[in-house]
Amino acid sequence: MIVVAEPGRLAPEGADAPIEIHPQTGLASVDIGVAGAPHAFVIDAGGGYCWMRGQTLAQWLAAAPDWRRAEGAVGPANDNMIDFAFERQGTVARLPEIAIGETALANVGVMGTGPLLGAFGDALVGDLFWDNWQKSASRPVVGWLGANVLRHFRLTIDYANRMSYWRQQSAPDPHDLDQPGVTLVRRDGRYFIGGIVHPARGAPLEGARPGDELIAVDGLSAREGGKGAVLAALHGPPGQSRTLTLSGPGGDRRIEAPILDLS
Repeated sequence: MIVVAEPGRLAPEGADAPIEIHPQTGLASVDIGVAGAPHAFVIDAGGGYCWMRGQTLAQWLAAAPDWRRAEGAVGPANDNMIDFAFERQGTVARLPEIAIGETALANVGVMGTGPLLGAFGDALVGDLFWDNWQKSASRPVVGWLGANVLRHFRLTIDYANRMSYWRQQSAPDPHDLDQPGVTLVRRDGRYFIGGIVHPARGAPLEGARPGDELIAVDGLSAREGGKGAVLAALHGPPGQSRTLTLSGPGGDRRIEAPILDLS
């Protein structure tokens, strides 16, 4: 729920954290502490999951490789479902702790975007997606804070005084990404396998191919379900599986797809 009020009408609750505001777009960014160092993230109420620069995440993972969970967007980190390599080839990681002001939050999932122009192209011209996206922010940013963080807070933003207040109401779910290892692409209300996820623990899914259409998840028709319903049907506890009905060369087929543990 979003409430808009005149300055001074709402009493802020929670720990405070300074913010920067872009004077034209109104986008707010806040410093997030990761491993003791601050990094600027945009507060994005429309983002389904925390996304960040893949190059920055790669630097973090070089120092802490155990944070890595998978290669390929999966679960709510795959919320955009667009057919670009920066999502299909993204890296999913779980940060053991982040700090927002004096508030610490554990087990935070993030997705570092893959290269837009390929590894060689991005090395030559830079991180084009983020360099362009951050033009709406007041300063260079590492990424955005999405719903997997924001839903756990009552957040008050005091635009006039450039301050935010974070009252934590719940803890992140370390199993929020657990599902069969497929990255989905959505086109014209239909869902296709955009890529096979390569988990840090366990084996990639067999029997599905990029380009296959996802027809059903157990009893849910993917053609009739919205994005949230499809992701909810795929989600579940590790050790279980989901029956995926796929359509590709040779017709329809069903496979049993184990749910990955991405905690």
